[in-house]
Amino acid sequence: MEPAVHTRKLTRSFDRVHAVQDVDLDVPAGAVYGFLGRNGAGKTTTIRMLLGLLRPSAGHIEIHGLDALVERRRAACLIGSMVETPGQYGHLSGRRNLRLTADLLGLPRSAVDRALDIVDLTGDADRRVGDYSLGMRQRLGVARALLARPRLLVLDEPTNGLDPRGVRDMRRLLREMPAREGVTVFVSSHALGEIDQIATHVGLMHEGRLILQAPVEELRQQHRTAIEIEIETTQPQQAAALLREAGITARVDGARLVLPGCEHATSAADVNALLVRHGIPVHGLSSGTLRLESLFHDATGDHGDARVPA
Repeated sequence: MEPAVHTRKLTRSFDRVHAVQDVDLDVPAGAVYGFLGRNGAGKTTTIRMLLGLLRPSAGHIEIHGLDALVERRRAACLIGSMVETPGQYGHLSGRRNLRLTADLLGLPRSAVDRALDIVDLTGDADRRVGDYSLGMRQRLGVARALLARPRLLVLDEPTNGLDPRGVRDMRRLLREMPAREGVTVFVSSHALGEIDQIATHVGLMHEGRLILQAPVEELRQQHRTAIEIEIETTQPQQAAALLREAGITARVDGARLVLPGCEHATSAADVNALLVRHGIPVHGLSSGTLRLESLFHDATGDHGDARVPA
């Protein structure tokens, strides 16, 4: 099956500075692809090139097998998108907002009803958008992107600013989208925990380059378990140095130590015994599947906050 997105050597320069350089994206059809990166990493520039809003300085883009730089209109017809805050008329109903777009695209009214049903807004379709919650407005933006039955859905920060219920609703919607609607979801986000729960594949941009790209399950198999250790806040560096002397890789995260790639159940007990033997009290110890945030921080060399700025 042809990929939904395929780029090679995708590059965009501004005043001889590479905002994006040699990016090779491979987004499988039917995937939920999490696209991550810090501010200035080249994430937004890449998305604008995929949508045909910005022409690459060099490189190649295919959308479901179409050369997007040669057949721009045909490729654009395969994509639905919601980038930044969706523009909506607050004094009109949700249904009326979608009908305006459907009329511009020459789509039947049935397309509006279908899109409202997909995002679970049928019951609120005739309310003023000005009375919608932020989560409802975000779902209305997704509905607009789905009106023309795209094969690829590109979303930029769809959970940004949402309350817990809105995040949960959006998470469920995106997770179900490929199986329910046959659409590939390409979602840009800085909330690593959210991507961890919905993505089947991930890509990480850093300083204009794609430095990591893989199926989520493959990453988890390669880095099966991690040990997290809570110790005295004054002793993490001392503890990390001690473990390094014993040949154990440890990352300091506040008052915690994170040990990626530990595959044996006895490792946790061994580490605990080593620290206690050297006078470093252990207040908590857990072992489980390594989270994406730890992998990405290791890949970029950033061992700070768990959220990558958008």
